[in-house]
Amino acid sequence: MGRYGIRLGCVGETAIYMDIMMLPTLVLMYMMGGLGFALIFLPVFAVHELSHILAAKLFEYNICTLELMPIGGRMHISDLCGQRTCQICALYAFAPFVNGSLFCLLYAVGIKWSSLLCTQLAFANAAVAAINLLPLFPLDGGNIVRALLNEKMTERQSLLVMLWANIIFTLLTVASAVVCFLQSGEVLWQPVALGAFLLASVIKERKNSTSNVMAGILAKDRRLKKQSAMPSNCVCVRLDSTIGQTLKYARANCINEFMVADEDMTILGRLTEKELVDGAVRHGMACAVGELVGKKYPNHSLG
Repeated sequence: MGRYGIRLGCVGETAIYMDIMMLPTLVLMYMMGGLGFALIFLPVFAVHELSHILAAKLFEYNICTLELMPIGGRMHISDLCGQRTCQICALYAFAPFVNGSLFCLLYAVGIKWSSLLCTQLAFANAAVAAINLLPLFPLDGGNIVRALLNEKMTERQSLLVMLWANIIFTLLTVASAVVCFLQSGEVLWQPVALGAFLLASVIKERKNSTSNVMAGILAKDRRLKKQSAMPSNCVCVRLDSTIGQTLKYARANCINEFMVADEDMTILGRLTEKELVDGAVRHGMACAVGELVGKKYPNHSLG
């Protein structure tokens, strides 16, 4: 079990994780439509996420991790900061475009050859494309809107806008479920579960965002400067620790310098708090500190 969930393996350099909530989701899918329903949607989700990896390769981005979630997946991309907004939008729009194209192809084949399987796969692709294009985080449409908002706003402000969008969507789904129950007695729990998941995702993203971590680091530095001397606290950190984890530890324990070591506790380099902050801005919070050490000491072997 990793910080992103259950590790499934790797596709190239991308580590694939499965969110723990996928397990009850698969059970619910089986309860809703049986094994056939689950077997139809799972390959459609797989094609969707593999399309994101292909798009990242085309744009020469590095997807550090891909987290499979109940409504699709979440990419953790390094070197995304500073890229053109149109490229970021195209990266997130590529997978829904693939699903839409497959819908057209499979629907035509299903109609021509009277194939029920092709027709079902076609509508599954259409459903996945339509849901992911909703302007809600962490769906592809929400990431596109967030990239556009980041052109005019700070990260914290854009996430606040996405938070309110998810809150409104969740309230509308709850209201719709209540009206449906009062009128027909039917419990419409699926959209309510979707709204709750989207709301929890954007709250988690705001909590772990780079801007919030930076604010905590600055607050810690202000506390230290009030002391008579600025201590140089240094601890050892593992090579595979992420920048986000390291900065959070630095904030909580007033650490401003780290020695990076491998599994054999061999010291590979030294990173200051400033270098970690710069690395977070350039490569993202999910980047491993080992990558920063490799950039700082290019002639040093990282094993």
